[in-house]
Amino acid sequence: MKFIPDAEGFNRCFAGMGFFGCPCCGSSDGEGGNHFCAECRESLEYIREEIRCPGCGGVLDGVLGLCSKCLAADARPYLGAGAVFEYRGKVRELVLSLKFNGRVELARAFAHEAAPLLKKVDFPVEIATAVPSHFLRRFFRGYNQAELFGRMLCKETQIPYRNLLGRTRMVAHQSSLPLVKRRQNARDSFVCLAPERVKGKSILLVDDVLTTGATLTDAAAALLRGGAASVWCFVIART
Repeated sequence: MKFIPDAEGFNRCFAGMGFFGCPCCGSSDGEGGNHFCAECRESLEYIREEIRCPGCGGVLDGVLGLCSKCLAADARPYLGAGAVFEYRGKVRELVLSLKFNGRVELARAFAHEAAPLLKKVDFPVEIATAVPSHFLRRFFRGYNQAELFGRMLCKETQIPYRNLLGRTRMVAHQSSLPLVKRRQNARDSFVCLAPERVKGKSILLVDDVLTTGATLTDAAAALLRGGAASVWCFVIART
């Protein structure tokens, strides 16, 4: 699949390929807009708790301000995080299909599910960006799944989107590494490309999955070094 440069190109791609039903089961009950049908929504692992951990967007499993996993993690420079799903079962299968199997139509479906939550948490953000992939990985894959999701999410929530980060080096896939290696793998692998656009701004940083938080931590740190006033994170799913 060719590189999709922007949201309009993304939409034209869909129009040409006919992806307007449910991307999970293929039925025509996806509201006519490439959304999950009601039956498939029942199979997705939504995080439904009202009170959530600001470190990962997941369930707050204690009386402290962070969940037990985030309490055990390194300090994070972003101010809060939101997540729509738990990364397991059908959600994990669909995210992997989006990431590795060219199922770009899933980005719009996930964004449609994510938009109400992002509006509800009401992070005070002025501009959004996505965790970038290395240019070689993007070249061979044809797209960056985090960017596609971010652009679709911003279209639904009316938040301006810009590509503000770049990769300084190619790293191993985080999913293939143990915890300590993930922290080392992500460290100092991002650079802010447009300090003039982030200076003094509150940034929404978007990715597909939050696992240890190492990738989002390093990407957020790069935005803050570039002059951002604050960073908030939002993902499709968390582990």
